[in-house]
Amino acid sequence: MESVEWKSTQVSVTVIESPSRVQAPAPGSRVDAAVQSHGIALSSEIFNALQHHRQQGRLPELSERLYLVAVTIGVLVSINAANKRNAAIFLLHRSPVANSTWAITYLDGSFASGTVYSDSVTLGNTTFQYQYVEAAENVSQSFVGGGQNGILGLAFDQLNTIKPSKQYSLFSAIAPSLPQPFFTANLKKNASGTYTFGYLNKTEYVDPITYVDVDSSGGFWSFETTAYAVGGGSSATKQFSGIMDTGTTLLVLPSDIARAYYANVTGAAFDADNGGWTFSCDANLPALHLQIGGRTHTVPGAFLNFAPAAGGACFGGLQQSDDIPFSIFGDIFIKSQFVVFDRGTDPPRLGLAKQQGVNHDD
Repeated sequence: MESVEWKSTQVSVTVIESPSRVQAPAPGSRVDAAVQSHGIALSSEIFNALQHHRQQGRLPELSERLYLVAVTIGVLVSINAANKRNAAIFLLHRSPVANSTWAITYLDGSFASGTVYSDSVTLGNTTFQYQYVEAAENVSQSFVGGGQNGILGLAFDQLNTIKPSKQYSLFSAIAPSLPQPFFTANLKKNASGTYTFGYLNKTEYVDPITYVDVDSSGGFWSFETTAYAVGGGSSATKQFSGIMDTGTTLLVLPSDIARAYYANVTGAAFDADNGGWTFSCDANLPALHLQIGGRTHTVPGAFLNFAPAAGGACFGGLQQSDDIPFSIFGDIFIKSQFVVFDRGTDPPRLGLAKQQGVNHDD
């Protein structure tokens, strides 16, 4: 599929979480009363399609879509056709932010950089004017051919890398226009889910929602886990920090938890060639229980079989965090829960509830 050009300056979003920051125009000045009363709901269909097609070695047809992630910063789009096969290209108009550039490097060594522009961003049917769009002019190979057109970052503003002056993130700019300054993730296993801005859809979860304080000093949605258990085994005390990240696929936890889990999976082994824990694809996987905010949250065993790996084995959705300074609660975890990213409290907080329709007794 050849790259296509966007025909307008609007950036239509399908979703991700991350951060950014500078004197944005009055937040919400052009937002209608319906949004202020009811919020915005968005489908995560493209998000799931991208993951599925990456696994299958194929790419879906895409138009004006962004990839939503919780630990990156700003609205990033591609303007270089040579660097972005199978993706739409952002058309630059006369709206550069004077002398402003940006650059980011991720934990895996991937990177992107470019110039900053002011443009409108559309969430659902609502357009927010004068938002900062980071146009990617240089990207690492890992971003090439991935299918997404860009990233909508919803983490905290201190992660922003725009120079010479940091800018406000999209969420910081639109939060005052929402009924409540939070967004929710209701992602699904092998199905389309939703991201909702500003309100709780009570059909998506089972009460109660349990909240845990967030340490946002590093820019991430960082929180503490205090214990874990595998299957029907006893609970083990284990306090560790992790970040909630819709932009990471796997659940990445301390190595002793990973070892304890896979000790209960017949034939499981750490496979250096595949880069992680693998097991027989017909293995019966136990549930993983994690204590967060004083309550136990369960990832059913079926969610922890990620994908086929080389050699006929399957690659685990739970992997160990040997080379990074914190754990990552990626989509393997998030798809088994209903997650609230709440910036309306001090400190911010994360809310977790059972996702409607998920069998947490598995």
